[in-house]
Amino acid sequence: KALMPTGYGDGGGATNEDMCERAQRLQSLAGMPKTKWGRIDEFFESMARVRANLPKWRGEIYMETHRGVQTTQSRLKETFRQAERALQTLEAAHAVAGLGEIDEQLWKRLVFVQFHDNIPGSSIPRVYRETIPELEAMTKQASKQASEALGGKGNTHLFNPLAMPMVASHKGKTVFLPALSAINIKEVDAIVDTVNAGKSSISNGRVKASFNTKGEISKLIIDGCKVEHREPLGQLFIFPDHPINFDAWDIDRDTLSLGTRCTTPTTVESGSDTTSAWTSFSRSIAQQSTITTRYEVRIGESVLRITYHLDWQDTQTLLKVAMPTRYQGENVRYGAPFGSTLRPQKQGTIAAEAMFEVPASRWAVVCDDTESQGLAMITESKFGFGCRDGLLHCSLNRSARHTQPHVAGTTTSLDLSEVPDEFTDIGEQVIRIALTSYEASTPREHQPAALAETLFAEPVLVKGTAINTPIINIEGLHSIIPTWVKPMSDGSMLLRVNETLGKRGSITIYLANGWEAIESDVMGEATRQEFSRGKLTVKMKPYQLKTVRIRT
Repeated sequence: KALMPTGYGDGGGATNEDMCERAQRLQSLAGMPKTKWGRIDEFFESMARVRANLPKWRGEIYMETHRGVQTTQSRLKETFRQAERALQTLEAAHAVAGLGEIDEQLWKRLVFVQFHDNIPGSSIPRVYRETIPELEAMTKQASKQASEALGGKGNTHLFNPLAMPMVASHKGKTVFLPALSAINIKEVDAIVDTVNAGKSSISNGRVKASFNTKGEISKLIIDGCKVEHREPLGQLFIFPDHPINFDAWDIDRDTLSLGTRCTTPTTVESGSDTTSAWTSFSRSIAQQSTITTRYEVRIGESVLRITYHLDWQDTQTLLKVAMPTRYQGENVRYGAPFGSTLRPQKQGTIAAEAMFEVPASRWAVVCDDTESQGLAMITESKFGFGCRDGLLHCSLNRSARHTQPHVAGTTTSLDLSEVPDEFTDIGEQVIRIALTSYEASTPREHQPAALAETLFAEPVLVKGTAINTPIINIEGLHSIIPTWVKPMSDGSMLLRVNETLGKRGSITIYLANGWEAIESDVMGEATRQEFSRGKLTVKMKPYQLKTVRIRT
């Protein structure tokens, strides 16, 4: 027995004449299963009666289509991520100031943007002309409210809105910011190290990178560990992008066999200041576009930052960056919300071949089978990845044809003259990623899931008094990451922690004087007997998300 829901479009247009005719013909067609009309709830009730006899599927259910939606309308995805960070920052400000919950309408509106045609980039142009300015306004509003929640009179402080420490630079000084704290930058010691920049290399004491004349990475050493690669890292590839169906939705498999490596001449510049060193390569790319690739190392960081300043004018074209490493373990680990997913990087099986372009939540790792050595790529707001035989790649931009408006209930398209922006992702863009070495046992702050939060978050500049962190330290299994704080109406806060690499273990959260914590459910209701003062130990299962309530 199988369920076949009907409805025009995605179901909201109800059953039309064609569907009724098809159902009637299939009722008793030789060689085909018999069909009949019914209700969805009745179908699942009948399945429940034979549940014990049904086969079970364990593992990921991978959708073998719609691969292009990870990249289409990249500006929308970037703006969404900025708004998401701004609301996180506002919640953190309310949490440490004891101001209670923020207006939930902000989150409700942001979540509404995750509607299945909006955030994938498959909506009509009008949607993005309205959504992007709305998200930008939301970001501005949330940022202003966060500053007001923390602000006052007094010295200038830097506030870290994350539940984990971060390194930040301000006015030529690099400092360490504890979790959820505001410090007077004049009263803390700067992190001191040497940065060097040239036209073929940069370094900061922890990261050393060398470049060839094409603007690619010929050598990368991080904390004394050489990243193993068989060709230069950071190769740019251009692909003609003409999906057979649904331009905005899909990338076809044969597209990836048509790539051309970008080898146009480059113009090189380099420089440094008291906090960072950089080398940039500018060039023409594709037919009508230009790109500047800026490599940067910052004091105190163990990553190579890469920023692409892109002026994209080529339509129906896909841009990827490729990292041809020597790490050829069985699987690649891709970031997922509150965890990660393993997918094969070996060719051969039908399932593996289908995963030529896969979604990842802002990071991916290619490594050996022991996960003791590898390369991690962290992105700010890019989600389309892939990997075969050690070659990790990420989709930076694709200029697909916009989904066209049509008259509801018909297949009649409107005149394209009504669509002023026929293609997506045209114009100037700034794309930020980072590279670092990887070990599964690396310290918590160097885990890719942690870097995906700390690298692209900015401290909040506020006037007032210092705010001491409620979280002194977190010890234990390094793959457990503190990712979020939510303020509660009684002045307490909920800390979300999640395990990201499929391991079992525990962490101990050490609290500042006067603070206490207890394990709770996702809504904040206690699941233990009493609050613990000073420290709290939390046991975790693979990929588990847990909530800890913290209060004074």
